[in-house]
Amino acid sequence: MEINNSEQAYDSEKKKFVEASLADNSKQIESTDEEEVNKHRQRLKREAVIIFDEALRYFDDLALEKRQISIRLVSLPETKA
Repeated sequence: MEINNSEQAYDSEKKKFVEASLADNSKQIESTDEEEVNKHRQRLKREAVIIFDEALRYFDDLALEKRQISIRLVSLPETKA
């Protein structure tokens, strides 16, 4: 099954965002316990995915609000019964 370009772009951008978020929060992850580090990394990944998806929804909703709908009324010719 072929994945379309928009899905590939979404996955690529989400991955970049998650990696950047983990890099930004890497100081919080420092610990001697490997299990604790893994739990913290997983939590940060989930939070980054949620933030990314919510941002996309926000901007999509914003674009829908700004999109104007134009309605053109058409006059039909009069007919005789």
